Amino acid sequence: MWIDDLGPVDDPTAELAADGTATRPQIDAALAYRSAYPDEVQARIDLHRSETAAADNR
Repeated sequence: MWIDDLGPVDDPTAELAADGTATRPQIDAALAYRSAYPDEVQARIDLHRSETAAADNR
């Protein structure tokens, strides 16, 4: 799950951290990286989603 997938929540970072998969510092680092390199990060997200969709269709 990515932060954009959460929809309207008060604190999306806390919501992701509560899931237990990633810690708050890891999420903060990922958000900082995404802020610094938005095009590259979005390209990877899009690639992952398209590959997942292709695998689901097999």
